[in-house]
Amino acid sequence: MLTARGRDRTYNDRTMLILDPTAEYAVPRLATAARLPTLRKKKIWFLDNQGQHWGKGKPVMNPIFLQWQARLERDFEIDWDYACTEQFTAPFRHGKEKFEEILNDADAIINGLACCGSGTSAVVHDAIQYELRGIPTVSLFTDTAVSHARAAMMKLGMPELQILVVSHNIHMFAPVATAEESVRAADALYPSVAPALALG
Repeated sequence: MLTARGRDRTYNDRTMLILDPTAEYAVPRLATAARLPTLRKKKIWFLDNQGQHWGKGKPVMNPIFLQWQARLERDFEIDWDYACTEQFTAPFRHGKEKFEEILNDADAIINGLACCGSGTSAVVHDAIQYELRGIPTVSLFTDTAVSHARAAMMKLGMPELQILVVSHNIHMFAPVATAEESVRAADALYPSVAPALALG
């Protein structure tokens, strides 16, 4: 709710009332889930936006997630699963049944890739729903969507949500980057993935 704070000022025997429409930040601050002690042998779900664009009709993980999945398997012996969505409804963009399945199965979640307004909002909503239920997440946004992501995080009360940012050239609708560039981008971000989800 907005409040108005006024202050009288007198100029040439006339009084001017100046109103400040900003209010104190009133959204309750929500805590993120505790980070895991380690990712070793944990179950990680990759929640992807519109993977069928990468696979030309058949859902396939985006190239950044594919690279992370391979490296996490090698480095931490993770188990993993994957869900793809065509819908940007939030929360629960994969449906409530799939949400419950993931909730009961996942130790951690890697979420994204979001490059537009509706997809970004859906990714943030879903990440917060999992965090509130005790599952650590890290979400991936393109650089053109990150300001919207941060605004959504603030509005929904979890500004400390873990996020990573990649070039907008790598996204599902009209990827500009080559496969090699996508792998290089994934490798550049990879050192930040495990610390976003686990303490060691």
